Amino acid sequence: SIDPVDDGSICDDGDELTSNDQCVNGACTCVPDCTAKACGDDGCGGSCGTCEASEECSPAGQCQPIGATGNTCLDPFVVSSLPFVDIRSNDGQANSYGVALGECPGVSTEIGNGSNDTVYTFTPQSTGVYTLTASGYDLVLYVATGCDDFATQCVEAVDNAGALDTETMTLSLEAGTQYFIFVDGFGNGTNTTGDYEFTVSDPCIPQCNGAECGADSCGGTCGTCDAGSACTTDSLCTATG
Repeated sequence: SIDPVDDGSICDDGDELTSNDQCVNGACTCVPDCTAKACGDDGCGGSCGTCEASEECSPAGQCQPIGATGNTCLDPFVVSSLPFVDIRSNDGQANSYGVALGECPGVSTEIGNGSNDTVYTFTPQSTGVYTLTASGYDLVLYVATGCDDFATQCVEAVDNAGALDTETMTLSLEAGTQYFIFVDGFGNGTNTTGDYEFTVSDPCIPQCNGAECGADSCGGTCGTCDAGSACTTDSLCTATG
């Protein structure tokens, strides 16, 4: 028999079709969970939403174009809603891209030229600071505004974490600009691949209304003062002489 305990604790309501059973008011109940999901199963036999006729629901609960493979920039997976979470594998992907020496700010070596990669596209609705993460194996992240000339189109790359750590990239992205995001294996001479989780955060919008200097609330600054002046508590530059 079911023996619920404290509210919020995990239990089993005996239904094999539900996966998010919790104790609520002394009874074991399935609680729908659509966190970071735009479509798909809510864990209780219901739906988190439906996609357009030209879209399908990804395993992570995101709407994406039907037939998208993420192998190239011609058929990328779409970051359609925020916060975005996608869980998949690079095992069956193609090795379509890689970064040559000196092509991308943020890395000093070539990366990903021998490894499978997955491509996403993201067009922000708001200008702001976004955090991208990827984890699962020894992988790298890079972002570009195009896919045919990384030397001029690459925005940034990151390869700071080890095999079991998370790569994190914080970028200021412009509203209405299409970006391509690449989750790639580290290897150049060998194919580094595996299962991974990729995320894109909600934007942090810098707060600099009337400010000349000081913090912008998103980890950046609203500007710096010239020599001979200092930033006041009101975020204004005032002469010090």
